[in-house]
Amino acid sequence: IYLIFITFFKKEYNLFIILSIIFIIWRSFSSYYFSEGVLDLVNSFRILTLILLINITIKKYPKSTLKALSALFGFYIILNFISYLIFSGGLYWTGSQNAWILGIENQFGYFLIPGILLSILFSWYKHKKISGLSLFVVMLAVSTLLMAWSATAIVAVFFLLTSIFINVRQRIKPVYSFITLSILYLAIWFVIVRFNSFNSLEIIITDILGKDLTFSGRTRIWDSVFDTIPNSLWYGFGINSEVLGGIVTYFAAHNMILQIFLDTGLIGLTLFFICIVVGGVKLQKTKNNRVSVILLIGIFGILIGGITESYRMNYLFLLLTLSYNVKYLKK
Repeated sequence: IYLIFITFFKKEYNLFIILSIIFIIWRSFSSYYFSEGVLDLVNSFRILTLILLINITIKKYPKSTLKALSALFGFYIILNFISYLIFSGGLYWTGSQNAWILGIENQFGYFLIPGILLSILFSWYKHKKISGLSLFVVMLAVSTLLMAWSATAIVAVFFLLTSIFINVRQRIKPVYSFITLSILYLAIWFVIVRFNSFNSLEIIITDILGKDLTFSGRTRIWDSVFDTIPNSLWYGFGINSEVLGGIVTYFAAHNMILQIFLDTGLIGLTLFFICIVVGGVKLQKTKNNRVSVILLIGIFGILIGGITESYRMNYLFLLLTLSYNVKYLKK
């Protein structure tokens, strides 16, 4: 509430902030009317607080903001690695699965993907290279994922690290842009999620990642989501909606975009995509800047992780806020 007051009283708002607020309000509105209560209100305020805070601080204190984010996520990564190493059977029990500092194994990527990106981003901003400390944090994050073998997060981190290696070399211009990655991502999303057509990836999915071609039953859940969505196409069914994925078992969508579509309908999904496009346009205009490219890779790293997991949007909106304000990250 304090940050909302400061943002509008001191005119710190911009197009991205306004669109994000409208999207968050719509999520709560659709949830109130179609789920008989404003669900996930605490996390909605977390997202709003995060983007308002970063939007203010990144303009005046870019180096300190990136340093704080890098340190915070580095602490998460180190602490979770230690807890996973010491308590192999889990630090606590959720009621259905073992969990550690960062939650259950399938949710590690929710923190580790943006954590790796923010550590590299600050290192590049400060040193124009990936420092030893940043490499150490990345190694711990990758080691945690390999021990936990979260296939979704491993694929996302592989994309993250290989893309950064390709694009941050000083002698060549970055090869990624927002437009090219958007087209590629949408094509992959439709092939995997909508059409379930990935027989050509059988060796990678089954032999390397150790998953079956249904992604542990996710394809059946996605089909059920597509069958359910037309029943409330425009408005959705409210935050954290589930569908019947088995005989008597209900599941979340296990896909970030499908979950948003299921929760908030076509209106909410359109607002979500507009927020991404508004941030992406800023990166497209500065596509030869290494900081812009690192942010771009982070955004799509989270979206790739969201193909088979319905990660929350907190840190995606964090990176989008940084992207919209990328001009303040130019030294």
